[in-house]
Amino acid sequence: MRVEGIELVSLAKREEEIFTLYSDESVKIPHRDYSLKMLQRIRDEAHRFAITYFRNIHSKNNLTSVLSEIDGVGKVKRIALMLKFGTLDKIIGASVEEIAKTEGIGEKLAVKIKNYLEENL
Repeated sequence: MRVEGIELVSLAKREEEIFTLYSDESVKIPHRDYSLKMLQRIRDEAHRFAITYFRNIHSKNNLTSVLSEIDGVGKVKRIALMLKFGTLDKIIGASVEEIAKTEGIGEKLAVKIKNYLEENL
């Protein structure tokens, strides 16, 4: 089977049918065929990449908005926390000592951050 002139294809997940811009009919490739397996891997990797990317964006947005509610944590300190921990979950899981080691965050503010996160999340 040879397919030519296709600029874009889509792979329907349920039946694993391939659709092109040039036909209303789907192309069906045998389930054991290497080319179908390769298309499935490309699709799955694209989905994984997109999901990870949007989760990271969402997590960083949540991190910024939650931290901005804590008195004494301004923009510079939020950025320092984001650079050090990356996600809100990692800050929540961190000890007071670990938070206190963040640039601009002392022991007193670290306790305040930890308590706020434990009480509100």
